[in-house]
Amino acid sequence: NSGPVVVGAIGDDLRMDYTAQGLTTNLAARMQQAADPGTIMVAAPTYRLGEGYFRFRSLGPIRVRGLSDAIDAYVLEAEGTVVSRLEASLRRGVTPFRGREGEMRLLAECWERACAGQGAAVCLVGEPGIGKSRLAYELQRSLGIAERIEGAAMSHARSVAFFVFRQLLRQLAGIDPTTDLSGARVQLHRRLWDLSSDLASLAPEILSILGTACETLAQPRDGAPDDRRERLRDAVTAWLTAECRRGPRLLLVEDLHWLDPSSEELLHHLAHQTLGLPLLLLMTSRFPIAGTKLELGGVRELVLAALLADDIHALVDAQLEPYPATDRLRRAVAARSEGNPFYVEELVRAFRERGDLVLDHGAYDLREGAESVVPATINALISSRIDRLPASARELLADAAALGKEFPMAHLRALATSDRFEDDLAQIERRGFLDRQEGGPVAGLAFRHVLTQEVAYGALLQSDRQARHRRAAEMLEQLYRGRTEEVCDQLAHHWLQSDRPAQALPYLVTAADGAVAVGGNREAIGHLETALRLCAEHPATGRDQANAIRLKLAGLHFIVGER
Repeated sequence: NSGPVVVGAIGDDLRMDYTAQGLTTNLAARMQQAADPGTIMVAAPTYRLGEGYFRFRSLGPIRVRGLSDAIDAYVLEAEGTVVSRLEASLRRGVTPFRGREGEMRLLAECWERACAGQGAAVCLVGEPGIGKSRLAYELQRSLGIAERIEGAAMSHARSVAFFVFRQLLRQLAGIDPTTDLSGARVQLHRRLWDLSSDLASLAPEILSILGTACETLAQPRDGAPDDRRERLRDAVTAWLTAECRRGPRLLLVEDLHWLDPSSEELLHHLAHQTLGLPLLLLMTSRFPIAGTKLELGGVRELVLAALLADDIHALVDAQLEPYPATDRLRRAVAARSEGNPFYVEELVRAFRERGDLVLDHGAYDLREGAESVVPATINALISSRIDRLPASARELLADAAALGKEFPMAHLRALATSDRFEDDLAQIERRGFLDRQEGGPVAGLAFRHVLTQEVAYGALLQSDRQARHRRAAEMLEQLYRGRTEEVCDQLAHHWLQSDRPAQALPYLVTAADGAVAVGGNREAIGHLETALRLCAEHPATGRDQANAIRLKLAGLHFIVGER
């Protein structure tokens, strides 16, 4: 089963265990108990996350002990054929390709020049889900590029030398991933000999980085490490040059942000070589390449911006055919996705699976109260990005999530407990979690996506949330001493969410008075009703204060016509 869990130490001084607890683990245990010997049974959340990557057989609804409702269960049968998130998305159905016409024209021009012998190196940069892989796919499909090889860096392989080129060169030589060392040697030698008899002598150098599924790598030949690296670089360059003589090639390398140093150095060298070759070296990265060796290699950076509202609306309608979406549903998806096409797909999919879409007068609308959903796929994607931050930066991001979607930078600075504030904030900004807002009277910060703020906030335990809200309230009282009426709404919110909610009472009354002063009677009623509930929950606040609040409420209800 898949979902949020609480992980920590349990036990006493004599025995201490580190374990995961919660409803997610309970259901996982039930699925294990229900499975036949030698099989793996999964719940629906795991099925949705693994669909395409693995092959499942549906068992339909089953009943498990401890749950009143039946749950959908699946048996894991085999590994699937999907190798990327884009491929999994395409298997479910291709959504329209919108909003990238300018980028597509630029890449098409680069390919035309490559076909004429003047290659280029381009890196597509953007946050996860923004459409980097989809743009590369559409380029290949629209131009009918058959001669291409593809590889991807992976987070777990950043310490594996030449990991990306292991994929690329094995693909180029037609070596199956399961081929042993002997078979790989024969296949590589045959490929190089077909190109040129001189190239065949380079096989021992290249074989040293290919690796196999079941054997250790071939040992490199004698010589200093720098000499061996240079011989390998020259061998790979000579091979690719010979391949390009047969016709223009597209070489796609995904996820440069996980690139190992050896592959980065070799890509830097190839980027220089593309200028004289019929080769388009196309790469994707979540982070800018500024400051890396690839920048020095003359790689052109192409940043993918968020899609416009019209494009988002078209994506929503395409997933709901044959019926269109209402304006309310379109706006809700656009607001929560904030221009990210992957988020659009996953949000609409989650609404459909949860039964939140209602067909009304020939158009799909969103059920009331369903806007706050965060699909498991998006949650996992954002959570994994947050987890890769250093500990101090994660703490700072958690403080930011408690402050809200937008806030003055001075508030976060005053709340931060680490002396690495500037470094941590710079890293958080560089990773695309927060953006600076310099246009106003004071410098501000805002989460780039509301979903990022919700995931970061939702990952906090209740006790941790309350502690952060209490610290935020104390910080505001200190910063605005003598003029707390300026931030009474924020103070009321933070104290209400803290472990001392009664502290919010005077700020709720002040916020109500301020709302009345500007004609916001409905808002004032909301503040006062919350204050009255606090008085009931905390009798120590005093009966006189509760009576005063009731009197104000009665007057406001009379004004708005509610006798």
